[in-house]
Amino acid sequence: MQTYRQKRATVRLPEYALSAIKEEAKKHKRSVSSMMAMYILDGLYHEPNETTLAAMAECESDVELDELTAYDIEHLDEYIDKL
Repeated sequence: MQTYRQKRATVRLPEYALSAIKEEAKKHKRSVSSMMAMYILDGLYHEPNETTLAAMAECESDVELDELTAYDIEHLDEYIDKL
């Protein structure tokens, strides 16, 4: 098992986030520090899949998107089938 040099850092988190991290660490029998490192590294190195990248590009473009009407919402299954 390879060890890495670690450096101390101070972060401020909302109380609910720290509580959730503590619960997850306890559930997985890990330290809070290792859980936070895992979450940070996952966030840094996570690459969205192609579908997500395409959706992001569509949102950032000037393409007009269809708007849902009240009728469409009531008949959402039919509306999705039409797409």
